[in-house]
Amino acid sequence: MTTTADAATHLRTWTPVDVPGYHATRFEFTLDLAEHRRRQAAGLGGVTSFAILEVLMNLPPGHPVPWSSLSDYARRVIPKWPAGIVHLERDGRRYVSATSLLSRPVMDGLALVYGKRLAYGHMERASRFAPMGRRGVVYPLEQAERADPFTAAEYGFYGIGIGAHDGDGVRWLLEPAPYRPMRFTAAAWWFAEMVYGQWLEHGPRLADGGHS
Repeated sequence: MTTTADAATHLRTWTPVDVPGYHATRFEFTLDLAEHRRRQAAGLGGVTSFAILEVLMNLPPGHPVPWSSLSDYARRVIPKWPAGIVHLERDGRRYVSATSLLSRPVMDGLALVYGKRLAYGHMERASRFAPMGRRGVVYPLEQAERADPFTAAEYGFYGIGIGAHDGDGVRWLLEPAPYRPMRFTAAAWWFAEMVYGQWLEHGPRLADGGHS
């Protein structure tokens, strides 16, 4: 895959994935650089608290929400959150509104599971990423070309691509299906935050395998 980087807006990058219940060799994604820079300035990394994300699901980003309309739980916990997640408007000592500052830093994800030989176990592993992004299994060229029409049809039924190593990238014999989530969930947001946190931990990488 070629490197795609736009210093002003987005960066195509990847990270190894080590999330409980989800295992892939790498997860490629487009990083929102504006959100990344904003978080860096605020000293904020991946927000992996499911409790925080569930509250944020009811706070549209960038739009002040009257304090009185929030639940008792939200009013109790929001003031305790780290800086950079929510802006609180005050009138003296009284809170007036809460504005979510957080947006997903990770977009257009592609989970890649690598295998040495054609096996259904790789398809099962890739299937776990269905709520998170596109999915593909990558094999050596001679193995990928062994996929008969029935195997290709089964992978295609689940929207999972079949790829072959091609130098420093992947050549798709069967393209991964587009990612079309039915709805935006806190679980998908949590996964995006986990990926972002691991990207920060492992160090920025360009989509062709190098370091930025």
